[in-house]
Amino acid sequence: MSGDSVRCLPIDGKVLVFGMDWLPLLGSDARQQALAKARRHQASHFVLASEHAAAMGLVQLSTTAETHSGLPYSAAQVMAALHPVGTVVAVIGISPALWWLVAIHEGAVVARTDLLFSDPAQAAPIVAEVCAAYPQSRCLEDTADASGLPGLDALSRAADSKARLQRVHDVRRWIRRAGLLAVLALSAGIGFAGKLPAFFAQTNAKAPALSSAQQLQAWERVRHAMAEGIPVHGVSGMHVVLQSLYRVPVVLAGWQLGQADCRSQGMAWRCIASYRRVDRHADNHGLMGLAPKNWLLRFPAVDRVEAEWEISSAAIRLSDSRVDEALHSQRHWLSSLQQISAAFVALKATDASAVPLQAPSDEQGNVLPKPDNFRLYQRRQLQAEGPLRSFSLLLPNLTGVRWHRLTLTLKVLEHPNLTQSRLNLSAQGERYEWQS
Repeated sequence: MSGDSVRCLPIDGKVLVFGMDWLPLLGSDARQQALAKARRHQASHFVLASEHAAAMGLVQLSTTAETHSGLPYSAAQVMAALHPVGTVVAVIGISPALWWLVAIHEGAVVARTDLLFSDPAQAAPIVAEVCAAYPQSRCLEDTADASGLPGLDALSRAADSKARLQRVHDVRRWIRRAGLLAVLALSAGIGFAGKLPAFFAQTNAKAPALSSAQQLQAWERVRHAMAEGIPVHGVSGMHVVLQSLYRVPVVLAGWQLGQADCRSQGMAWRCIASYRRVDRHADNHGLMGLAPKNWLLRFPAVDRVEAEWEISSAAIRLSDSRVDEALHSQRHWLSSLQQISAAFVALKATDASAVPLQAPSDEQGNVLPKPDNFRLYQRRQLQAEGPLRSFSLLLPNLTGVRWHRLTLTLKVLEHPNLTQSRLNLSAQGERYEWQS
């Protein structure tokens, strides 16, 4: 938060501050939380975009950074305002020997970013970590001019009151001043000494304990934030993916399908189908003329080709998804799986386990106990394998289901039957429900 980790660059009458510390905020009293955290970390300044901000930044600055060159503004908060939707991870060269790493998720600065490096390669491990945590993120690593990211002038122009740093008024400074006034009052004989104990007791009083309703709200906010980051495909999302797989050609211009592998990436899917040349007259020219326009073709070998495409709008967030009660799952959902299991090679669902949730804390950092009437999510691992056609039977039973991987395989069969087909699909995922 101080020293070489922070840079203040004066640009057009403003001071852009790089290298701040960022902490998450929970609840509606964001400013009160921000002030408490800033004082606890002995910061001189903090930034808070609004009363409903999800994160705050803090830093220790000298007075010269504010008075001699202009008002200070958080460069990371400016970037957050420029990217209110989605996730962006950027490494920007702000001087010949200084690189700035910042990550923005849905308009908030990601914790443990807003960092400075002398070499962009030093930022690579953190970039990889953030991009893995947010698979749909745009990871941009270059100078501002080459990547289209804002340069220093653009950041300065975009800096507004929401990005301006606010000074932390240290309570202890006022206590010291009050002590001095008390001594003067004693010397003047006005009887102020008798009020000192009450004054200091009031100054050092702890924040009131949270009520049961406030504790429940804190737990619900943490649960909602967790559920916001989990995509769920459900019935409609799986229908979109199945429709895409139905359209995959088994044979195309003398090339035969081997396998199509689809993996969930955030709210979308990335699919790769492998084909091999089975007709000696087949060639790349004929394949490229008939391939779907949304395919990206790669030719790893003379007789092999890979086709890649994406499936969007196939998921919603768990926080917006309807999920069943645990008792409903045991009584009805598992019974439905039992009734259709004969159409599959394998149809398995494990016992449910609670989804881990980090307990919230109050302003003093004390962990809040879990209220008796608070419910957690729980999940079951789900695995299905069988003919592609059989998944139409499974489709109505996919409420609250999140898939990780679907693999379509073309098999050589002489005698197809109920559970064996030339087009075989395997799926691995999990089902979310409310814990009893």
